[in-house]
Amino acid sequence: MLTEGSEEQIKVMNESQSRFYLIIGIIFTVNFACCVAYSAVAIIFPSRVLDKGLNSFWAGLIIAAYAISQMVSGPGITYLLNSKGKKSTLMFGCALLGFSLPIFGLAVDFEKYIFLLVCIVCRLFIGFGSGCINSASNSIIAFNYPDKMSQLIGINQVVCSIGMIIG
Repeated sequence: MLTEGSEEQIKVMNESQSRFYLIIGIIFTVNFACCVAYSAVAIIFPSRVLDKGLNSFWAGLIIAAYAISQMVSGPGITYLLNSKGKKSTLMFGCALLGFSLPIFGLAVDFEKYIFLLVCIVCRLFIGFGSGCINSASNSIIAFNYPDKMSQLIGINQVVCSIGMIIG
């Protein structure tokens, strides 16, 4: 027979476990969706650049702007995590992607050089937003679940890889 104290402990454990699955589910879903969106561009985008009369160098530069932005923005993301918090940084990254991805998709309607400028700026924002999401996700995992950190970050990387493959 359960005592009143043990029933309360079970209730707390169930709530804690539900919270764990909710947080990890959100993190994995956000990272998966973002990776699908980032990688989908590689298939069709080079032909769009060539259709605009630009050469393949520009297609490569636009695609590389994502990685360049992630590399350069690391210190800024660290500042955001420390000053604004993990949740705010994650939400900021999601908002930045929500703003930049549709504009990037609509850029094909612009003239040649405006298309080029908009695409590069959007990919820079997408890279920064992705860095925010990735760093905040890993920080949330490390802070809230230190005993499962290695396993969860590893699974998150698998989820991202599957998203990249599907995209």
